[in-house]
Amino acid sequence: MQQALAPLVNSAEMLAYNVFAARRHDTHTAPGKLAALLGTPPSEHCSAREKLDRRESDMGAGTMAAEAIGLLMRIASAHGVCDPVARIHHHEPTYSASAKQCHMPSGVLVQKTLSLKCGSDYLLTTGVGAWHISRQAQRVLVAQGCLPSSAGNSFTINPASFDVASELLLAPGMVSPFLKPGLASRLERVIILEPVDLDEAQFAVSLSLFESLVLPARHFVGIVSDYLSAALPHLPRRIARLPPSPQASWATPTVSA
Repeated sequence: MQQALAPLVNSAEMLAYNVFAARRHDTHTAPGKLAALLGTPPSEHCSAREKLDRRESDMGAGTMAAEAIGLLMRIASAHGVCDPVARIHHHEPTYSASAKQCHMPSGVLVQKTLSLKCGSDYLLTTGVGAWHISRQAQRVLVAQGCLPSSAGNSFTINPASFDVASELLLAPGMVSPFLKPGLASRLERVIILEPVDLDEAQFAVSLSLFESLVLPARHFVGIVSDYLSAALPHLPRRIARLPPSPQASWATPTVSA
């Protein structure tokens, strides 16, 4: 029984996204540009939405969909987050959760999301901080009904057969369950990992390769669940809790048979 770990991003993809990011940076992702669009008065909402749609068209997989950004902001507000627009953090472009963590303020942990292939099924697993799918974690997810008992026989992390840019319309390094509302994909379910002992922490959602939305970690499960209910009601989701791992770090995990 062997788990396979596919490369997160190959060199050609990295080069392509670097070129793309540099070309789009000044036009759409200058500091404060997104916040200014989202904070426009009601009388100018039509014009702002047109600019957000243009941003999505220009940036492609390098940004969360305009409709998704708006829905996420509304759900965050419904969870008591005051002025979520003011919580947008601008940073250097990043292509992995570990790289983005280096650009986060103190007390902010990135949202880390992995694509998985279990048998013939594709899943997303999302959580806060440097969690890993270890053998123990896999057994815990099976016990909690998130993975089938046969998961160990065929289990792949970041499968090459599931290209996130084409399947989920999100670039490597900013994958999350905050997908474009109504998106059709091969995903079978989303597993939401409940944060453990992180009540005072905050988590960062990738809005683009350059921008993250910082939200309270205590609302993580509620915000993700409510978003999926509104945007992708057909997509099953499971809430799980992994035991704390003192060895968890941002180093790439080594997976062995």
